[in-house]
Amino acid sequence: MQTKTYIINTTAWVYARIAILLAINFIVLCSLKSDGMIYLAGFDLIYLAFSFRVSKIRSVSINDQKLIIARSNFLRSSSKDEYGLSGLDFSYRNNVIGYGRMARKGNVLTVYHNEQSVFDLEPGKKGWSDNSIKDVVADLKGLGLKQTFEKFGSNDIEV
Repeated sequence: MQTKTYIINTTAWVYARIAILLAINFIVLCSLKSDGMIYLAGFDLIYLAFSFRVSKIRSVSINDQKLIIARSNFLRSSSKDEYGLSGLDFSYRNNVIGYGRMARKGNVLTVYHNEQSVFDLEPGKKGWSDNSIKDVVADLKGLGLKQTFEKFGSNDIEV
């Protein structure tokens, strides 16, 4: 099998975060007038500090010997993690995505390495679509990776 790579478009995600930051800045400046500058600078520093820590999966590459995960954060610094196929398994479940009134159901892929969660792919989050996740699941199953199931769960999706 040749290497298959699934890449998401991250540009919209970056622009959305910048737009949110600018909107919050505008609201704070309009409501607090001159005192707002100090609060605004503090908020921006905290927001950027937390943005460095948030990373997302930019691409998933699969071949006969390994699975390669490319991650990037808000500033586009990236890292790659490689896993041999021997210790990998996955689950594919219909789970709740989000919280409160914005919660919805979606098919979530979770990949494990030696029973430790490596990553989750959720449709509609951070650029991943349901179709691209289904393609990754089909390739993982095609390579012979074991699909794990909940013992008493009815949310598992058989591939």
